[in-house]
Amino acid sequence: MKEIIGIIVIVSIVCATSFLLQKYLNNTSDEILAKLESLKNEIEIAQVESSNTKVTEMSEDVIKKWDEMNDIWSMLVVHQELDNIKLSILEVKGAVSTSSFDDALEEIDKAIFLVGHIKEKEAFKLKNVF
Repeated sequence: MKEIIGIIVIVSIVCATSFLLQKYLNNTSDEILAKLESLKNEIEIAQVESSNTKVTEMSEDVIKKWDEMNDIWSMLVVHQELDNIKLSILEVKGAVSTSSFDDALEEIDKAIFLVGHIKEKEAFKLKNVF
């Protein structure tokens, strides 16, 4: 009987931890996706106005947020995917600094896809379990 109780406790702890980590991944990915979408909108405005002052600040903000998230995500997600997101975000910053807004939009779309892919891949769904 003690073994059964021990197993139930361990399984409960594993399930609760998994649920909390999944919730964290969803919340943080939603945050970074929102920042990327707002940066994308601001870049589209900057293309028309030929001004990148606000866009530069927003790209720095995205990098700062990503660096905060990356510390914990690196324990949960494959590093290659995290490196790809970091490269895309850095390329956005570089494109913004040179006013290459088309390149920046392309890299933002790439980063949005990669973050969304991680969110989908790490979700607790039947297709991800098997």
